[in-house]
Amino acid sequence: YGCSLAYQVLDLMRPNDYEILHLDWNNAIYYDKRAAAAAAVNGDGSFEFSPPSFKDLYVSNYWSRPERRSAFAFNNAIELWVMPGLGKQGIFTEIRKLYRSDSSHKNHHVFMGGVEDEELEHMCFDASGRFVKAGESPEKCSAMKGV
Repeated sequence: YGCSLAYQVLDLMRPNDYEILHLDWNNAIYYDKRAAAAAAVNGDGSFEFSPPSFKDLYVSNYWSRPERRSAFAFNNAIELWVMPGLGKQGIFTEIRKLYRSDSSHKNHHVFMGGVEDEELEHMCFDASGRFVKAGESPEKCSAMKGV
């Protein structure tokens, strides 16, 4: 735990030419798009392969399953973050309400994205422990290797 599906899809797998093929609860199966393109050519040279969208997989195989609230009860408190219309700014505001501003969180980073987003937004707790959008603090978040 600790790695969101949005992070896996948007920041880890897609940049490396992998796409989500199947989702069962929080278990994802990915395929290599280059290998699929090379291997899935019909005898006449045509290619037909239409995997479901990330959003459709998430909604049908995780979010809308009747047992989700009991199987993943630890996510119930943050259900509001998935509500339509809340958006990244609304989620950012809600996260700020959860954490006190002190240095115990300094330099912790959050990458936020939803099932319809194409890229993640970088947030962090700055040197004073305030939850801010990366780059928007006088006391900037420390740099992360690989970011």
